Amino acid sequence: MYCVIDAGALLELLLRTLRAGSVQAAVDDRQLIAPAVIDAEVLSALRGLERGRAITPQRAALAVADLRTAPVERYPLDLLLDQAWALRDRLHAYDALYVALAVELDCPLVTTDDRIPSPRLPAQVLHA
Repeated sequence: MYCVIDAGALLELLLRTLRAGSVQAAVDDRQLIAPAVIDAEVLSALRGLERGRAITPQRAALAVADLRTAPVERYPLDLLLDQAWALRDRLHAYDALYVALAVELDCPLVTTDDRIPSPRLPAQVLHA
């Protein structure tokens, strides 16, 4: 069964943070999938963490290498645009793409973003 993972949740796994265990528990035994934008979002977050000296350049480089081989299927964005656009009043564009994919595949979305409120959305949101 599929499970949509967002960039924040994947970043926790890549950096092996304290929250990584919660994310891993939420995605165990599921095939991970995400909108193709996930790579750009993770790279942007890693850059910010490195520039802010929250992680070392070496740790960031290791996370980028791990991202390259992460077992996450990338889903084409063009197939999600209409559904994501329909969510524009409730979500930022990037977040809407993840929710749109979860709706499209009728599967849960795993996120660490508390700004994605599950009761108001047309998909099951698992906060890790």
